[in-house]
Amino acid sequence: MNRRSEEEIAEAERLCPGIAVSADQLREWIQEQQQFVRHALQTPHDTFTPHLVVMTKHDPSEPWGASVYALAVPFNEDHEKRVALERIGRDLYEHELIPGAATLSAEAWRSRTRGIEPRHASDRSEVIIVCGRTFLSQRTAWTVLPIARDTAGQIIAADFEPIIEGPGTPILDHLYSGFASAGLAAMQRKRARRPPQTN
Repeated sequence: MNRRSEEEIAEAERLCPGIAVSADQLREWIQEQQQFVRHALQTPHDTFTPHLVVMTKHDPSEPWGASVYALAVPFNEDHEKRVALERIGRDLYEHELIPGAATLSAEAWRSRTRGIEPRHASDRSEVIIVCGRTFLSQRTAWTVLPIARDTAGQIIAADFEPIIEGPGTPILDHLYSGFASAGLAAMQRKRARRPPQTN
């Protein structure tokens, strides 16, 4: 159910034990994000600001810390999400933070209609999605909180659905893409500064 085979995941985690994140850890961090969403919605909201939590460390021997971002930026269109998350990925690299996993909570549309974006489907419904992805093993998991609106347009939350492990939204790929692109750019700059080799 993951993007990598279990053998590939085991090999990656063996090579980099200090930054490996287990399925249980990812699930625990998603549950913490669920608690945050429930707590936030105890007060009236007509919108929910997306929140990103990246579990980071400066050194593989350190315990995980959390870098928390309230995404008070345009975050509706795909390109807006890509720009915002890639920027954070580059920022993590610049601050020498190793990302182990990330969880994101955001409003979304859901639909059972195939072949059409959920927001354009006639059977669409509103949810708050909480999704997570590990960096090294590419484990993914997600859940949704169905929501409705009262007559004033305020969010009325139901209960979170069970957490599903396996393929879900690829949105967090943008975060890791930004981190990797910053690393590649740094390598190219370093290579460009090397004096030419002579025989």
